[in-house]
Amino acid sequence: MNPIKKGMTEAVTRDGRKVTQLTWFEAENAMYTVVGVLDGNIESWNEDGSYTVGEHEQDIFSPVEYEWQWLVRNQLSGQFHTTKFFKTEESLRNSNDKFNSFEWCIISRIEESKREVK
Repeated sequence: MNPIKKGMTEAVTRDGRKVTQLTWFEAENAMYTVVGVLDGNIESWNEDGSYTVGEHEQDIFSPVEYEWQWLVRNQLSGQFHTTKFFKTEESLRNSNDKFNSFEWCIISRIEESKREVK
């Protein structure tokens, strides 16, 4: 699950419920600085999205996952190509993608894609 980021207006709970109207407060002595609406009720969270100490079903996370397109180079021919989207370099290396072989060298991630968590 992806952590929440300051300025987000929506999130999802650990158990998949939607949180709306997230509001971030800048209060030095406040324990809970993020407030939002969950199941029609106003709830509050720590800045990192935690509801209480330890894991809780109402911890909140970003409803968006990020994936990256990667630039690769064929070590034999020198040709460059782009891959489909993967979450991490490791997920590309563990895939059955044609660019996951000894002759391809991963250069860098080049394009970000966002998709809603289902």
